[in-house]
Amino acid sequence: PEDGGGEEEATMTCEQAEGVADQLKGEGRFEEAADTWENIIAACGESAGRFSALGVCRWHAGDVPAGEAAFLRAVELDPERASAYANLASMTFMDGNIGKAEERAKDCIKVAEDVGMDGVKGGCERLLAKITVAKQTIEEQERLLKAHLA
Repeated sequence: PEDGGGEEEATMTCEQAEGVADQLKGEGRFEEAADTWENIIAACGESAGRFSALGVCRWHAGDVPAGEAAFLRAVELDPERASAYANLASMTFMDGNIGKAEERAKDCIKVAEDVGMDGVKGGCERLLAKITVAKQTIEEQERLLKAHLA
């Protein structure tokens, strides 16, 4: 029949697609989840939440530059998104960029404090403490190496 013969269109809402992406992420299928988030962003529009989720997936899939780009877009869209700052700081620290991680942890603490997200603030304060220890350890190692080579 010309009316389509009762075939149903296989489409899902943006909310349903987000559920699929979250499920993939929860199953540890980060690359697939990231691809799904990119499709969602293309079809449903940009939002800080979508870019933040994409950042987590790209980061955990091992693509730090793409994770960073997604988190930066999230904070560009919503400068008060403390969780994106926290993820940026953590990812940067784990990637070994101590100086940039310190800056980002401080940004996270300020934003989280400004928006009243005490849990995120506390997490970033703990991260900043780890960064401080890492910096001190690096400085001590450099001092010992210099003394050894002298």
